[in-house]
Amino acid sequence: MSSQKTAGPEGNDLFTRSHLFDLTGKVALVTGGGTGIGLMATQALAANGAKVYITSRNREKLTNTVETYGKNIAGQIIPIQADVTKKDDIEMLVQEITSREKVLDILVNNAGVSSSPVEVESDDAHDMKKSLFESDKANFEDWTEVYKTNVAAVYYVAASFLPLLQKATEVQQGWSSTIINISSISGMIKKSQHHFSYNASKAATIHVNRMLAEEVASNGLKIRINSIAPGVFPSEMTTKKSSDDQQKSEIPKEKYAGKVPAQRPGKDEDMAATPQEVMQAPGNMVLASLRNLRSQWFPPAPTFTEDNVPPQDGRVFIVTGGNAGVGFKLVKMLYTTGATIYMASRSKEQAEKAIETITTASPAPKSPRRIKILLFDLNDLESVKSAAASFAQQETKLDVLWNNAGTGGYGVEPGATTVQGFQAMVGMHCIAAQLFTHLLIPHLRVAATTAPKGSVRVVWTSSFLGEGGTPTNGIDFDTLATGTPDLVQKYAVSKLGNWMLGREMAVRYRTDGIVSVAQNPGNIRAGSYAGTPGWVMMLIGPLMYETKLGGCTELYAGLSPEVSLEMSGCYVIPFGRIRADKDCPRKDLLNAMKPEAEGGLGYAARFWDWCEEQWRPFV
Repeated sequence: MSSQKTAGPEGNDLFTRSHLFDLTGKVALVTGGGTGIGLMATQALAANGAKVYITSRNREKLTNTVETYGKNIAGQIIPIQADVTKKDDIEMLVQEITSREKVLDILVNNAGVSSSPVEVESDDAHDMKKSLFESDKANFEDWTEVYKTNVAAVYYVAASFLPLLQKATEVQQGWSSTIINISSISGMIKKSQHHFSYNASKAATIHVNRMLAEEVASNGLKIRINSIAPGVFPSEMTTKKSSDDQQKSEIPKEKYAGKVPAQRPGKDEDMAATPQEVMQAPGNMVLASLRNLRSQWFPPAPTFTEDNVPPQDGRVFIVTGGNAGVGFKLVKMLYTTGATIYMASRSKEQAEKAIETITTASPAPKSPRRIKILLFDLNDLESVKSAAASFAQQETKLDVLWNNAGTGGYGVEPGATTVQGFQAMVGMHCIAAQLFTHLLIPHLRVAATTAPKGSVRVVWTSSFLGEGGTPTNGIDFDTLATGTPDLVQKYAVSKLGNWMLGREMAVRYRTDGIVSVAQNPGNIRAGSYAGTPGWVMMLIGPLMYETKLGGCTELYAGLSPEVSLEMSGCYVIPFGRIRADKDCPRKDLLNAMKPEAEGGLGYAARFWDWCEEQWRPFV
């Protein structure tokens, strides 16, 4: 049986930029590589050592690109004039590169065109018909031209180079060739942005990418196929102007201030970093999984909100991190139910402000409503113990615990640890949360003796990255204590840990009448994204949802009657749906969590025990 071990201290060189992004000896092709995003990709590849072939219909632009950017670089830029909307030109391109190279390592399908804008703001149906149907710009030729370049060319260029790409994988141990299809964020949003045909074509590009990836993999070819959906970047397409003498375009920063999370259009280096990550990422990691997480990125509207919650008079709730973000929205919804709510927060001042905001905005209560403060810091187990003790002095029972508090992957410094010395992400999200839950078990048991069956619950907050950002089988116990150098993966592993804790608690406490459920609140605008690089926010910003919707997911997990005792251990996805295991894209994670007695790896039980071993000396 083969195995793979992670690098120890002697392998630090493996994590340097020069190693991670070294493309020396690699052969790449970038269609439309002379301007805009294509030029950004070309520069990034060539600067890191690749031999980059670029195409354009315009010979002058190709020549200028080589003269301007092809000097004093680690790699090469080689121009080939070609029109990728013509099969004869595509075949010529294949033959030309095949005559020069034994393999093709990287294909970036970037060539694309925009469409004629149409007016969508209308006074009535007749006015809208005039804009969308009767206008000179509304014609089949426009749609045909856009689809020919943005969709059909992507498909045919990818198909034509499959043999050369497959050969690259076969002759290079540890490398798999890659196709990167450049789509657009415009293909993932509802708004037409005045460009129906362009936005529709980019949505089609994304689906062509999915189908190609599936069929190529199903036939045993080892070629990674992924798409990138950029936001707003300077190009001839976005500026509607010819590029300058260096074939660059410019968008004033202030044009997008207040319109996108990064408060600016993308920079060249933002775009350059993205294909680099795609090229170097293992095929079974983030990008392959993201294809299967669409339901969590594009969820339906919530069907369970505060309007569906019956009176909760006499019940007691705790929401950790309830003073901000999703936790704040959850407390605000719970406040109208009549329950007693404990807002667990690091800052008394911030909690008081949050409570004032909630109570001021709410109508006069028909029944007593109370929000109390628990001073609580996941970064310090002493604070966790103190919060549990403070709660025990005031209450005998606890009906629902929402383990909501946490921080984002970029919210801590590399190498950061908790007060007790644990790696920050797993220390706060898993070890401290499990300790807090453990200390409150007696109060949950008391509530379960009299509460309706299945209504006493513990909710664990996971994330789509728990599935999309973790390696095969999710957790490497050999490096769990320190984590990887990658901040995002540390966060992802900790969020998978929350899912595992939720699943294992269901096994251990079902007979006590306590429901345990993990949930992904969704891609929410919240403080957990603090410190995230601008290029990442540029990509995901348009896919983010209002914070209240994340609160609806948590509300569903904690109070919906659909989350019964029989469903304990389930996984709730945005914005309040139970996902069946058969629909989980990561079968390796399900097998990892499955008990050894059932043929699984038993990682959920092992992780539960590991967390307990960490906090036990401090209790």
